[in-house]
Amino acid sequence: MQVLKWALTNLPVKTLEQALEKIFLYKQRWHIENHHKVLKSGCNIEKVKLNHIEKLKVLIALVSIVAYRPYWMTWIARVSPEDDCRVVLSESEWKTLYCFRNKTKILPQKIPRVQETMRWIAMLGGFLGRKGDGQPGTTTTWRGWQRLREVTETWELYNDCAATYG
Repeated sequence: MQVLKWALTNLPVKTLEQALEKIFLYKQRWHIENHHKVLKSGCNIEKVKLNHIEKLKVLIALVSIVAYRPYWMTWIARVSPEDDCRVVLSESEWKTLYCFRNKTKILPQKIPRVQETMRWIAMLGGFLGRKGDGQPGTTTTWRGWQRLREVTETWELYNDCAATYG
């Protein structure tokens, strides 16, 4: 009987515990890949042309913080879909989203769930939400979140003006 030799990692593995640890680490890789996808596709970080490495480092650090939010929101919607949407959205964001999506000024009596609001955000970003489409990904969440931020800023400005000028 011939034993096949192939490696999935170049990290040392001598015990079952070490093998399980490497498997756990490998399973976490998709988190990093999704974050990089938002950096590349959403933030267009590869198109930036800076002449100084220090400026590029600062830009990447700032953009990484911005890119983390839509990735994190997508992940929360998958692991805690029944949570209150305020886990991922501010008061202004969820209220704006609800009213904008439903074309109403009347808020619901029950605060929407994370999964529901994340689908609405993704729909703002082009997600169709058909029966077989599965859960929204980071790309449509990124696009929808950008649109939600614009609408929320307008909503807040309107409400500030209404409160100031009656």
